[in-house]
Amino acid sequence: MSITINGNGTVTGISVGGLPDGIVDTDMIANNAVTNAKATGIAGGKILQVIDTGILTTTVTATTATGTLELTNATITPASTSNKVLIMATVTMFSTYGSSNTFGGVYIFRGNNNSTTIHQASHGGKDSYEEATITPYVLDSPNTTSAQKYTIGLNRWSSGTNNVETSRYSLMLMEIAA
Repeated sequence: MSITINGNGTVTGISVGGLPDGIVDTDMIANNAVTNAKATGIAGGKILQVIDTGILTTTVTATTATGTLELTNATITPASTSNKVLIMATVTMFSTYGSSNTFGGVYIFRGNNNSTTIHQASHGGKDSYEEATITPYVLDSPNTTSAQKYTIGLNRWSSGTNNVETSRYSLMLMEIAA
């Protein structure tokens, strides 16, 4: 069959696979052409949902070496028990009111009452007001379709008379298909 350009702008006579590579770009694909039914054939790794606290700026100061102060939390409900949750936190902290060797810690917890520690990271400051940004990323396997609460917390690990303070932090959760 020959290729014909009709007077109304349509082309006839082209078979599947008959166009050269690169001739069809995203502008030429109809809206909603890739349906969920077609997309299910794509292997895992798709981001199914994102929960983001945004950048929070409330000042939190850890003044003792015991106990963890909650900075923020977010809840996500996985669609499948085999899906994973990518937790990304950012905490900018600095030491205050102290001498050298101020150590601050950032925790990521899963569960109510901060029941399960799934990550901890630390920063050791050498001088008062030394700033550091800690960005722990954790891929968690909660193995459930129940709502999961994740919390980031701040802790002062040093035993001197110094504090650890933050006023910029955020938490993002992403459900990743298995």
